[in-house]
Amino acid sequence: MKNIFELEGKLITSFVEDVVIVVMVLGV
Repeated sequence: MKNIFELEGKLITSFVEDVVIVVMVLGV
């Protein structure tokens, strides 16, 4: 369970980082 939770956390973090990068690019 903990391993799955950690994997999901990493995926969510990566997704958020991608969204932030896209927003910054579109913002510019």
